[in-house]
Amino acid sequence: MNLSAAIHDNQILGRMRIQNPLEHYRYCRSLLLEPNTSREKIVHALRFPYAQIYQPSIAVASLLSNRLGLSLPPVIPRLLPSGTPLAMTFDRKDEDSLLPIPIAEELASHWMELGFAEEGQRAGAWAAKFQGCARWLNYPEKSFLQEEVPFCPLQVASAADPFLGMLSRTSREMDAAITLTGCNSALGAMRFKEVMIPAFGPQAGTLSEPLGFGISQLYAHGAVICIEKGQSALEGWTRCHGCRESWLHLRAELYDNSLALHLRPVSSKGLKIVFFIRAACCSLPSSNILLQSKTLKRHQGKIEPLLLNDSVILECPRPDGELQIIPLAGKDCFWNADFLVAFTCSSTDRISFLFSFK
Repeated sequence: MNLSAAIHDNQILGRMRIQNPLEHYRYCRSLLLEPNTSREKIVHALRFPYAQIYQPSIAVASLLSNRLGLSLPPVIPRLLPSGTPLAMTFDRKDEDSLLPIPIAEELASHWMELGFAEEGQRAGAWAAKFQGCARWLNYPEKSFLQEEVPFCPLQVASAADPFLGMLSRTSREMDAAITLTGCNSALGAMRFKEVMIPAFGPQAGTLSEPLGFGISQLYAHGAVICIEKGQSALEGWTRCHGCRESWLHLRAELYDNSLALHLRPVSSKGLKIVFFIRAACCSLPSSNILLQSKTLKRHQGKIEPLLLNDSVILECPRPDGELQIIPLAGKDCFWNADFLVAFTCSSTDRISFLFSFK
């Protein structure tokens, strides 16, 4: 390629504003769905590096190249033993390694279209197990697209992947998913009727630092999962994304109408446990304090029970520590949350959270 062609390519790719592999895949998929896309757009999209290393982009690139009659390196699907499709074509310890479930479903469909029936069926079957809030996991904050996920109307549905340390449980009243694996992504997500928590997890550094949030781990070594008639539980270790030498032990207990989280950090620095909450209002009944979303009024003080939308109680039975509640915009950032609720957590002390209905 000569210099002028390279400059022209960079100008086009720069206008795409692609900042991560998921954005590149979404762009390529939009080209695939547009039957009259110009050859120039497709060729420039295929020259982007993610078209050679990110499995969803590779699959769509192959379909696009077939449309133009171009020759690309062969597609080689990579899956974990559980059927989980990996994001990259090579081993990476944590970064960008796991796919959000909706993207995994789309990749399975692309593989089927390319003739990889066995791999497509395995990946599709794995993704189909996880419904509800599990579909919100593994999204970095800037790439999150919240799906409308229905409740299971008639029965309790549980799904698990011990290899990833992922557990979900959906009932008529509550929907929750917890994971020990991800990259700069949430430890879990949950919904209690109209109150949604699209992301929660550890936060290192200041609350305004997006790279300080979440977990980073590819495999959940030693994770223990138990699914019984009235309870599902997950226990294991994960690593904090914003402070790589910090670890977090989790035991999550999911019931039909409540959820308990027991966390123990092992860190040289103090961490915060942060919940991004979608609710119209948040109150502290014992202090007679009411906060509304999309306002400038915030709260900082001792830890006490929270009431969300006058229907869901969040308790943290801890005599010390600090609680911060910050209203947010409710769309286009911070997982589309209305409130950021942060609890201080010392370097080694256990901290527990209990969600229940009023």
